[in-house]
Amino acid sequence: MKQAVPGIRVTVIEPSPYDDVTRPPNIVDGYNKVLMRYGQFVKELGEREGLTVADLNSPVVAMLEKAKAADSDLAQKIVRDRVHPGPGGHLIMAEALLKAWNAPRTVAAVEIDAASKTVTHADDAKVTMLTANEGLSWTETDGALPFPLALDDDDKALALAIRSSDFVEALDQEPLKVTGLASARYQLKIDGDKIGDFTKGQLAEGVNLALLPTPMAKQAARVHDLTLKHNSVHFARWRDVQVDLQDYAVPAGSSC
Repeated sequence: MKQAVPGIRVTVIEPSPYDDVTRPPNIVDGYNKVLMRYGQFVKELGEREGLTVADLNSPVVAMLEKAKAADSDLAQKIVRDRVHPGPGGHLIMAEALLKAWNAPRTVAAVEIDAASKTVTHADDAKVTMLTANEGLSWTETDGALPFPLALDDDDKALALAIRSSDFVEALDQEPLKVTGLASARYQLKIDGDKIGDFTKGQLAEGVNLALLPTPMAKQAARVHDLTLKHNSVHFARWRDVQVDLQDYAVPAGSSC
């Protein structure tokens, strides 16, 4: 492949773990040590061939250990059969892959100094029409959307996996920081919708909008829903049409 496509980016993946964490190992020393040996081979192959290596084992194990310490019963539901992760395990595996690809941690970042009425920093965001009357208002266009995390969803195992990992810190930062405010408390609205009430200190330190029910989060959820529907159509076509008809020869002269 490297000869046929010079400059191609190849990522090799260390295998995800067998869950010897949330339940006692069912063989001596546990089965995940076998997968770790496979992973060591993958790592050495990547180093030797100059490939990108993604470790999908140790980050999931670390998450499972923290999850077990927080809620041992619920932690078992992250990888129910010890092999195939649910959404929480898959999320941490995706994080490891994105980190290997040097994905940015920041969705968008904005800092405003209310005293001088100026935008002091904007990362992947464009801020215009900053005004200060009874409060501050501005128009903002972000270059990216936050990750649609279902922190308040019924999937408690997913929420536990997120809390037991560094996913938000590493990949889902959308900080808004406002300094130089005069009053003690402020209400934040986006597109007319109330997002929350914050103290002057909280806004000066910075609020991560990625974790709040913002219009951006709702838009990200709609994109996620469309992605799931696209995948469903893709796999239905592949499984039910492409695979089933792969050996079918269309008779000469036929039209489709």
